[in-house]
Amino acid sequence: MAINARIRLITFYGAVATSKWNQFTVYYFQWVLFNAEELTMENTSTNEGRRELITPGNGQGRLISGNLSVVAAMVGSPYLPSWHHSILFLEDIAEDIYRIDRMLTQFKNAGISNQISAFMFGKCTNCQPPGEQSFTLMQILQQDIKLLNIPAWYDSMIGHIKDKFTIPVGLEVEIHADNGTIRMLESAVF
Repeated sequence: MAINARIRLITFYGAVATSKWNQFTVYYFQWVLFNAEELTMENTSTNEGRRELITPGNGQGRLISGNLSVVAAMVGSPYLPSWHHSILFLEDIAEDIYRIDRMLTQFKNAGISNQISAFMFGKCTNCQPPGEQSFTLMQILQQDIKLLNIPAWYDSMIGHIKDKFTIPVGLEVEIHADNGTIRMLESAVF
């Protein structure tokens, strides 16, 4: 995200060297980085591919993505992009739900939330409420994101999971929250 913000170079968010390179992950990696064609990314029908709608609708803009806690730590620095008409895509791992709520509130207080045109949250692996009295992640997303009245969904296939998309950061995309798709509007490579 910082590279894209500073020099507008398309970067990629997805599998890393230590990831499990299964057929799903390899397919999206190869398609996005080597085929130089537009692609529509859609969750599979597996448990890992289920999706929960927050707000229906379609949105278009530059895709900005990252790990929620890392992006939140960068707020106020010169390493964040312009949020105006962007689609924000976040994921995280092993965060307490109250901390996710606090980071989303930080985005709101920093004026980020009211500039984005759509929102997606990928997987939040091992992000469970600490006890019976806590909200679920979906309840927090509904409280914080639904009020923005922008297309949004939770549980897209990105994050610390087995099957994951390769997301081109900074690329113009269109999302359809109702069916949970991300459609690239241009090639990520030339």
